[in-house]
Amino acid sequence: VAVGTGGGSSGGSASSGSRGSGGSLGRRLRQRAAWPDETSLLWCDKVVLLLNTSVRCVLIPQRRRQPILAATDTLHVELLSDQGHLSMGRSSSAVTHGVHFSIATARPRLEHPCGVLDFVVHVGRLRFKGPRRFSLLGVRQASYELPYRTGNGDEITLAVSHCYGQLQDPFEWSTNDLMARRTARPLLTNRHSPMLASGPAAPKGSPRRTGGRPTSAQRTPLPSSAHRGGGGSRGLAAAAAGGAVASFARGDVHLADGFLSPEEVERLSAWEARCQRSVERSDEKNTGEECLAKGCVAYCGLWQMAMSGSEDDMRTLLNITHRALALVNDDSRFSMDITAYEYSGRVWPHWATFQYYLPGGRHILHPDTDKGEHCVSLAVSFSTHGRDFGGGEIKIFECPDTVPDCGNRGRARTHVPEEGGPYMKRYRNGTTLPLKGGQWLWDGEPESAYAVRQVLEPKQGRGVVFLSETLHQVEPVTWGRRASLFYWFTCKEPLQNQAFDWSGYAERYLGPRGPAPRLPAGGGDSQSGRREAGEGGRKAARRDRRDKK
Repeated sequence: VAVGTGGGSSGGSASSGSRGSGGSLGRRLRQRAAWPDETSLLWCDKVVLLLNTSVRCVLIPQRRRQPILAATDTLHVELLSDQGHLSMGRSSSAVTHGVHFSIATARPRLEHPCGVLDFVVHVGRLRFKGPRRFSLLGVRQASYELPYRTGNGDEITLAVSHCYGQLQDPFEWSTNDLMARRTARPLLTNRHSPMLASGPAAPKGSPRRTGGRPTSAQRTPLPSSAHRGGGGSRGLAAAAAGGAVASFARGDVHLADGFLSPEEVERLSAWEARCQRSVERSDEKNTGEECLAKGCVAYCGLWQMAMSGSEDDMRTLLNITHRALALVNDDSRFSMDITAYEYSGRVWPHWATFQYYLPGGRHILHPDTDKGEHCVSLAVSFSTHGRDFGGGEIKIFECPDTVPDCGNRGRARTHVPEEGGPYMKRYRNGTTLPLKGGQWLWDGEPESAYAVRQVLEPKQGRGVVFLSETLHQVEPVTWGRRASLFYWFTCKEPLQNQAFDWSGYAERYLGPRGPAPRLPAGGGDSQSGRREAGEGGRKAARRDRRDKK
């Protein structure tokens, strides 16, 4: 019987009670009590777990940390009954590279600062303890929702908990390692929540790529109107109507006017106003001494949103998320030309946040590819440029010839010191470029090297879609208040529940019927409304006849 809490993926170590204590085999098995478990690997699809929702896991047999084929009936997992209901997946094959199992109504044991599910793994005649830690949502205990401290411990973020800060990187490392294995990859994919699914992986006839630029036969340039601030949707629709698949590449923008209804904007704005925010005080997002001191840019992440939102708020967010997935995966009839990460034909939600900018708030030039394999970004505004705020435009940039893959490098930035100098950049051909104190360099190039492709003015309810590898910048706000909802979508399916339990909240608040359609401002679908009105009229007529009798 395996005991101990040594390292390794399943968190256990091995010994055997069926062998004698004498001989080399007995000594070797006794010594393994101090070794990492190399006979199995446990992977679960969540880092963040909403209490009393489901978890999906995979048990992968291995030998000396290498995957092996094992008899299906020799692999089994158990869980204490008070921690949830475990059910093993069914397999028609006699041998397998791994077996799925799921836990319904998961209730981890509380072990500060995380929750723990105490799995017991059976691999043949061996038995292991395989505890798995989760960052918990819905506990309503402050000690399990402590802010995550970064760096030397002086900086904190309210966006995630302290437990999540410990688990996020190991989860991503292990997931990337498994996705690189030919035998393990199929076990981790095609396991997204059906409640957040949005149709087939790609429109029929459209090319599916795994990174890199398409061939000339695959790629159709976007019409010129799609590159300008006002005609993205119309230009793309025209390309689709013409039978060609328009390519949506770095620097392209898709506008979806009316993505949010006025009622949704009102609800989300009220939610954002009462949400506890993480204030940014860096010079990347603030201009002037006053803003650097108080912070003119703030975010309310999914964790704060879940703590301050009602059930109706969360249900609204999930319905909007489903609609956003349909927009970026299905409704936009163009082919994503993603080069930053491997792209399989669809994306999944990874993170979302409320954002607000006060006068002096900005966000300097950057892509969104620095974490979570983000490949598609969506910004939805609660306010309108020129009416609710001034400044705050979104600038879209082109990559210079000296940095052709600038959007795939995350945040390679350098700040020119205010003191000293003069400073200059020297090019290989011997020419120099004077630099100003306080100026920012991106991949060694000043902002002047990045050509502005277009400038977008936010509008209430409008959705703006662009690839996360697109370099963009939020100009300083000059007056008023700029508020929005921002989504980041990941190309890697197993990472969708890394930062937030999307499938758990969908399971709780949407149920098996999935998301509800958005009601138009007039009060619902016109045909169903006519049916209801007709039914109501018939009932009234029957009541009148009964009254007369």
